[in-house]
Amino acid sequence: MNAASVSAIPFHRGDVVSFLYEKGEVLSRQDTPAGVRLEVALPAVWAARAAAFLEGVRRGSGS
Repeated sequence: MNAASVSAIPFHRGDVVSFLYEKGEVLSRQDTPAGVRLEVALPAVWAARAAAFLEGVRRGSGS
């Protein structure tokens, strides 16, 4: 599994948080004013897909 730290997933993106909980192992969680910060271990097969998806969330497109 690949570990990744994901900073400030906006609270309105519960779908992203659910995806990370479903596909990986959440190592830590911190709620911040900007959103949820997670440290997640994901299987390699999901890591690239998650990275692309999260980049879309950061840019506001949420592909």
